[in-house]
Amino acid sequence: MRSIRQLKISPCYHAVMAYCKTNKPESCYKTHSEKREMLLTPKMKYDYLKKRFSINPMIGKQEFKVRCEFCEKDIVVEANISRSGNPSGLMLLKGIFHHKDGNAENNSYDNIQVLCGNCRKHFQYWGMVQRYLKKISRTQEDLPDCSGIPSLYYPT
Repeated sequence: MRSIRQLKISPCYHAVMAYCKTNKPESCYKTHSEKREMLLTPKMKYDYLKKRFSINPMIGKQEFKVRCEFCEKDIVVEANISRSGNPSGLMLLKGIFHHKDGNAENNSYDNIQVLCGNCRKHFQYWGMVQRYLKKISRTQEDLPDCSGIPSLYYPT
């Protein structure tokens, strides 16, 4: 049986899952189950939102609002709460659960924050800049002050 590298398939998640469905090697199942364990479950997300934002949604499908923990923008949450009080589905619309340290395995309460899509994009971009500076052995202090340069996208 050929491996993914021998087939020269892009190692993105969808390509790996497509390869696993057709060939079903044992290593794919282990990788997929390990990846699934790392992700935040709806129960973990629900418990975080209840504790952080002091919400108490009722049973059934409903929407409620939380705030981005960086810019304070409203984020709509869709939840489907069962009679036992457990969520069978929980989704942030235009928002995401972010791991502060970048480690998806660290699901502690202090490591998770709710961000709107815009803040998440900026956090991701700033992380890329920081990794690049580390790679070329520079620091943030070596960067020029660009605050006076007019924006290309947002005219003032």
